[in-house]
Amino acid sequence: MNPNEHISENLRNYLTIEAPEYAFLISGDWGAGKTHYIDNFIASNPQEKTRIIKISLFSLASTKEINEKIFEAIYPFFANQKVKLAGKLLKGALSFGFKVDLNSDGKPDGTTNVKLDKLELFEKIYPGDSNKDLVLVLDDIERSSIPLKDTLGYINELTEILKVRVVLIANEKQFNEEEGEIYSRFKEKVIGKTFEISQDVESILDELLRVSVAVKLKAPKEICIKEEIKNIYEVADYRNLRKLKQTISDFSHFLQCLQKTYTQHPVFYKYLLRTFFALSLELKSGQLKEGDLEGDKPFSNSRGKDDGESIVFNKYFINSPHLYSGKIWAEILCKGKLNNINEATSKLVYFIENTSKKTKEDPAWVQLLDYEKLEENEFSELIRIVEQEIVQCTECDPRIYLHKISIAIYFSKLKLSSLSIPFITKATKRFVNEYKSSEAWLTTQLSGNTFSDGIGYIYLSAKDPSFIDLRKRLLAQSKDSFETGEQLRAKRAADALNEQFTNSDVKTLAKLLNKDNEYTPILAKLSPDDFIGRLEKSTNKDLQFISEMVSFRYRDNHTLNGRTFSQILHEEHKFWEAVSERLKSGQIKATSLKSHLLEMFNENKVIPIIKSLIKNAKTGSAY
Repeated sequence: MNPNEHISENLRNYLTIEAPEYAFLISGDWGAGKTHYIDNFIASNPQEKTRIIKISLFSLASTKEINEKIFEAIYPFFANQKVKLAGKLLKGALSFGFKVDLNSDGKPDGTTNVKLDKLELFEKIYPGDSNKDLVLVLDDIERSSIPLKDTLGYINELTEILKVRVVLIANEKQFNEEEGEIYSRFKEKVIGKTFEISQDVESILDELLRVSVAVKLKAPKEICIKEEIKNIYEVADYRNLRKLKQTISDFSHFLQCLQKTYTQHPVFYKYLLRTFFALSLELKSGQLKEGDLEGDKPFSNSRGKDDGESIVFNKYFINSPHLYSGKIWAEILCKGKLNNINEATSKLVYFIENTSKKTKEDPAWVQLLDYEKLEENEFSELIRIVEQEIVQCTECDPRIYLHKISIAIYFSKLKLSSLSIPFITKATKRFVNEYKSSEAWLTTQLSGNTFSDGIGYIYLSAKDPSFIDLRKRLLAQSKDSFETGEQLRAKRAADALNEQFTNSDVKTLAKLLNKDNEYTPILAKLSPDDFIGRLEKSTNKDLQFISEMVSFRYRDNHTLNGRTFSQILHEEHKFWEAVSERLKSGQIKATSLKSHLLEMFNENKVIPIIKSLIKNAKTGSAY
């Protein structure tokens, strides 16, 4: 049942009243679905005697602009029907001062100033059609830049003097204290009916997940995507449908970058969708910050703390995997960086090739996690395989090894495994010592989750003291190995970057900075001396191109998740400070003209960039 049907019934009745002399208010929080509701109402309730015009007051600065918006909404209708527009000039009418764009080229072709209180058809649209009264729907009252007194006076004149039906859409909670007092007095006088919108998540999801969108979401047949999204949305308790719609769009875009092999894996897809929506909604609500996500804080339980990260962990990740590291999730959700996502996904346990069997069958350790479904002979064969892999110290991903010893401990204590706890402990120590410097350890960071591996499987021995002790040892070594790997990767990346930066032509350089690493502060890793060397050997034409390229990198007319590029790239300020110092010192030996160009480059580009980056250094990690 539609939870807002009572609003629709009352609104339909309001539209039939002759000159009601009061306004009809639909209230609700931002993102609650007010605009969605009224748009659907207008579309599904054609009126025979009224013409409904919806205007958003967002960013409008005067009541005159409201008049212009009304006229712009009506004029194409009349123009297309070749109908003449005339007005009854009555006492106390509104002044409509319009700049009219007749040919839709974006430029006003003329101005008309008339006093109109009714917009009528001088010639009828269809034979026998009666003239239609105007109904105004004014949305985003609280987001308007028009002084509230002016807006309220305008509405009062519409309803009381001109007898126009007016439907208001507003979030009443957003008026400040002074505005609230003014609004309360106005509401008592002018607003006759007030209704609070209720979120109709079911119908909105049906609309958002229409066939074309559902195809893009690529859900395996085992996944009921509507129910999954609805469940996460309800757990998040962030009642903002606009943000939910954005998240669905973001997830669709993300999936376009994933290989089909991955998106068709039902278990992976389920946890991917849950984690993506959970983290995205928490970031949008402000409960989670980018810096905390990068530090994996939402994926571990801070016992005794009631901070945002613990709340996020308890909502979603006590018994559920988060798939990627917090750093990767931050790149996906906060920076829109998806170029390495397939490589990261290929390293998840779901997609690591089963080396023991070249079949589509799950490896032995995975089958043993679901041991209740196994027959005796199947169990005996599978436990033998896992025991053999532990005894022989077979190399594998450390996340998989944790599951193997968890399984061995579980069945050892049930006397269903031939391996004793002391032997498993000794074997684990040998495994760590032998492989801690391997590629798998250098590129994998074990999850801090007590009960699961962070990639979709629950440990059989999660609460067993023997397993907990071994898991802590592996976790400590994983942290050390991964940090070593990060240092090696950072050095390789910096070396490659310096090589490219020094020897690439300016167009390749622009691609490197403003496309491949648009949201990544790579200049923080670059040697200022190498950049100075590049400027020194540049032609004057190249120097001009570099100047334009740098301006584009820190452009302020574009934002990502509400952050400017100066906020995203704030870590690069030390690089530019060093470059500026070298330019001031005259380190580059150049002709008099180039010296002047470099001086201008420093004063007009580098120094303003430094000021902007330093200003945003403290806010750079805010979402």
